Amino acid sequence: MLMSILSGLVRLASSGVTVYFVTLYALFGGLLYLLSSKLHQEDEEKDVVPGCRRIGIYNRSNLDDQHLSKYSMDEGDTSDSPILVKALNIHPIKSCAPLELSVSDVIRTGPRFDRLFMLAFLSSKDQQWEFLTQRSKALMSQVVTEIWLPDESVSSYTPDGEWVKNGGCMVVRFPSPLVWSFTSMEGLINAWSIFAAKMRTRTLPAKPMTTFRIPLLPTEERMKEKGYTREVTRIWKDFPESINMTSEIPPETLAQLQHFINVERPLGIFRADPIRHREIHRNAPTAQDAGYQPIVSFADAMLPENTFPYLDARRFRANIYITGAPAFAEDHWKKIRIGASLYDVSCRTVRCTLPNVDPVSGVRDKHEPDRTLRRERDIDPGAAKMACLGMQMVPLLKDPDVAEQVSVGDEVEVLEVGKHRYLPRLK
Repeated sequence: MLMSILSGLVRLASSGVTVYFVTLYALFGGLLYLLSSKLHQEDEEKDVVPGCRRIGIYNRSNLDDQHLSKYSMDEGDTSDSPILVKALNIHPIKSCAPLELSVSDVIRTGPRFDRLFMLAFLSSKDQQWEFLTQRSKALMSQVVTEIWLPDESVSSYTPDGEWVKNGGCMVVRFPSPLVWSFTSMEGLINAWSIFAAKMRTRTLPAKPMTTFRIPLLPTEERMKEKGYTREVTRIWKDFPESINMTSEIPPETLAQLQHFINVERPLGIFRADPIRHREIHRNAPTAQDAGYQPIVSFADAMLPENTFPYLDARRFRANIYITGAPAFAEDHWKKIRIGASLYDVSCRTVRCTLPNVDPVSGVRDKHEPDRTLRRERDIDPGAAKMACLGMQMVPLLKDPDVAEQVSVGDEVEVLEVGKHRYLPRLK
C-alpha cells in the first residue's frame, strides 16, 4: 500500500517537488532502518555475558498456536494421538516473567533455575522480609530474565572469568521509568532513549529497559566481597532462611525497580539457600515412597502442570504444558512418565487471583478468570469453594543427586490414576 501511494504521487506530479519528497522520505526511512540495525547490533554485543551462552527460546513461543482448534479436546473425549509436552517454562524469579525452554534439567526442586530467586520487601510491622507476588504487584509480570551458563565453546570463555567462576548469571530487565521532554537536557536524553528503544525492536510499544545481573552460584569469595547475608524470609506461612543478594544491584537500579513495581518499603532480591532446603510434607509423597524427601526453592508448593483452552496458558505459570489429552484428564492422574522420567502427581493446584494478570500487558482484570474458575472448578473436597486447575508434581529421580531431563515433544504416559484430596495449610 505504501509503495502504490508513493508511485501514484510520482505519476501525478507536475513538477519535481513530489519526486524530491518521495526520495527524501525513502532516504529518511533507510536511515532509520540502518540506525535500528546498528542499535540492535550494539545491544546484542553489550548484553553478551563473557564466557557464557544464553539458554532458552526467544522471539517465538511453542504456545503461539495454543488456541488452534487442533488442540481442542472436550472433557471425556478419546483420541489415539499421544499426549505430548507442548511447552516448557521456568520462572527464575518467583512471580516474574517466564523463560521458555526447549529442554530443561529436572532436579529435586523441579526444573533447574525455577523459582530460584524472589523479590521481597521489608515489612514495617515486624521488620520481616516478605515475598512479593503478582497478586498485589501486577507489573512484576513485566520483569524478564535470561539465564547465561558457562560454555567453553564461546570465544570469550576463560576459567577465571567473573561469571564463569560464579556459575553463570541471571540477567534481569524491566522497563525504565523515564519521563521525556524537550525543555531540559535530561528530558532530551530520555526522549532519545525512548526513541532508540523503539528503533531497536522496530515496534512502537517498546520501552527502554534497565538491566542488572545476578550470579547463579556465587563463590564464597564473592559472597564475602559483596556482603551477602542469610536471613529469614516469609512465604505465606513458611519461613525459609534465604540468601540476601541485594548488594548485587546498584542502588540507582534498585530504586528504579522499586518505583516500577510500586513498592514503598525497602526492596531486596533473595536466592534459595542451596544448603538449607525447604522440605515438603503436605500434598507430597513420603520420603519412603519417593526415595528422598521432596524439596522446593521459592515455589508456593511444587511443580505445576496445566493447560487452559481460551486464555493465554501462561497466566497459570506452569512449568510443563501438554497437548493430546482430553480437558482436565490430569485431575485423576497419580503417577506418570515423561520421556524417561517418573513423576508423582501429588495434588491439584489450588488457584488464587494471580491468573487475572495478563502476562503480556501486566494489566489485572478485577474478576476473570478467577470468577469462572471458582464457579466451574470447585472440584476438590479438600479445597471447598476454591478453584483447582492443573496438577502439582514431584520428580521421582533415579538418583536425587543426578539431574534428569524433560524436553518439548516428550511423550506423557499415564501409569496410575486415582482420587485426589488437597490438604490445606493448617491455620
